[in-house]
Amino acid sequence: MKFDFQDNLTRIENLKNYQKNNYTFLKSKDGLSIIILNLDKPEYILPLIKVLKDAKREFENENLFFEIIIGDTGSKDERVLNLYKDPEISVVKGLKYHFSKNNNAVAFSESKASFLLFMNNDIIFEDKMFLLNLYKQATLDDSVGIVGHVLLFENRTIQHRGINFFELKSGRDFMPYHIDGTKKKEDLNIPPCVEFDSTTGAFLMIKRDLFQEVNGFNEDYEKEAQDIDLCLQVRRLGYKIQVFNLAEVFHFENGTRRKGEESNFDRSLFVRLWSSFIQGILLN
Repeated sequence: MKFDFQDNLTRIENLKNYQKNNYTFLKSKDGLSIIILNLDKPEYILPLIKVLKDAKREFENENLFFEIIIGDTGSKDERVLNLYKDPEISVVKGLKYHFSKNNNAVAFSESKASFLLFMNNDIIFEDKMFLLNLYKQATLDDSVGIVGHVLLFENRTIQHRGINFFELKSGRDFMPYHIDGTKKKEDLNIPPCVEFDSTTGAFLMIKRDLFQEVNGFNEDYEKEAQDIDLCLQVRRLGYKIQVFNLAEVFHFENGTRRKGEESNFDRSLFVRLWSSFIQGILLN
C-alpha cells in the first residue's frame, strides 16, 4: 500500500479499516501459553523445547497450566518433524510466514492460558525456574499489560533491554532505540525491573484478555514494527510495559531472519498510526 498525503478526515476514515481481525479466545486457565513460530532450525528449537519442558514441570508443581504451541511455516528437517510428534507440544502446520497473522492465528485458535508469551525460536536460557518467576512478577500488578526481559547476544552484550523513543528534530520525527545496545552486561547495573515505552516481540508476555482487547498484533505490518505497535496499543489503554532482569536469556538474533531486511511500508504505516501518540510520550 502506498501512502499519499491526505486530509485528516480522509486519514481517520482509512485508519478505521486497520486491525479488524475479530478473533476470539477459547476459555482460559491460570498459567502460561508459549507461542513460537518455527521453520526448521533444529539447532535452535530442539534445545529451546527441552528447557521449556523443564519449565513446564515447575508450573505444574504449583498447579498452574503451561503449554507449548508451535506455528510451523514449512519445516522439512527430520529432527524437527520428529520433535513435533512429542505429545507435550501442540503444532499448527501449514502456515505461510507472516509474524502478526501467524501469531494471532495460533494464539486465538490454540492457546488456553491466562497469559501468553510470544517467543522467537532462537531464544535460550538455562534456569528452569525463570519462566515461573517471570509469570509471578507479571501477575503481581494489574496495571502492567506487557512484560519483557533483558536479552543477550552470545558474547554477553546487550541485544535488548527495552525500547524508548527520542525526538530527532522538531515536528513528527522520532526514533525508537534499544537501551544499552551492544554494551557488556557485566559493565551495567541493570535493575530487576524497569518501565519502558516498548519491548521486543522476540520475547513478549501479555495478559490474554488484554491481547484480545487490542485484537492481537496488527496484521497490516508486513515485516516489522508489530511488537512496538502492540506495546503502544496497550500503553494507550493506560497499562505499563515492564522489562525484567531475572536470569540470563540469550537471543541469537537474525537466526531466523535475513540481515538487512527492512520495510519502508511498515515504517510509514507505523509513523502514520502513532506519531501523535509518541509526541505525547516525548512531551511527558
